[in-house]
Amino acid sequence: MPWTLDEALERSQWDTFWLPPGASVVDRPELLFWATPVENPSLNSVGRVRAQPGRLPFLFDEVVDAHAGRTSRVQVGPGNRSEDLERTLRARDYAPVCQHVAAGLELSAWRGREARPGIEVLRVSRPEDLAAAYRVALLAFDAPDTWTADDLAQNLAACTGPGARVCRVLARDRSTGEPLGSAGMTAFPEL
Repeated sequence: MPWTLDEALERSQWDTFWLPPGASVVDRPELLFWATPVENPSLNSVGRVRAQPGRLPFLFDEVVDAHAGRTSRVQVGPGNRSEDLERTLRARDYAPVCQHVAAGLELSAWRGREARPGIEVLRVSRPEDLAAAYRVALLAFDAPDTWTADDLAQNLAACTGPGARVCRVLARDRSTGEPLGSAGMTAFPEL
C-alpha cells in the first residue's frame, strides 16, 4: 500500500464527486474546501489543509466567508494536526465535536458471513430503500435530516447509475420490513 491508513482515509476526502450540483469547490495544494447554501456541515467542509502557519489565518478567513455563517467542519487528523491549526480554528469559533476511529482490513483477509436469521440485507436500488437507510443512519448518529428529494435522487444515481462508485445496503427485519441498520462503501479508483 503506497499510503498509511490515515493517509488513504484523508485522501478519500479529497474526492468530491458526491457533492450536489452547484456546490463550489476550492482546490489548491494548500487548501481544499467545499461550500453549499445548505445548512449541513458535510456540505460545508474543509478536506485538506497544507499550509505554513502564517498562512492559516488568511485561509480560514476565506473558508469562513465561503461558509457564510453555516455550520462548517474541518477535518483534522495526523496529516495536518498542529498547534497552529488548532489555535487558528479556535480563533474562528471552531471546536472539536466528534472523533472518528477507523480500522483497515486487507481484502484478502476478509471473510464474509450471512446475516442473522430474521434479518435481510439488501443493496439499495430504490428511492424508498435509500430513504430508509438515511433515516436509520440519522437516528444512529442523532443528526438532523437535511436531505431533499433532489439529494436523494443524486445519491441514488451514485449507487445505481452508470459507473456507480457507491454501494449502500439496508438491513431490515425480515418479518416487519422495519429498517435496522445501514452501511455504505465508496470506491476510490485513485486510491
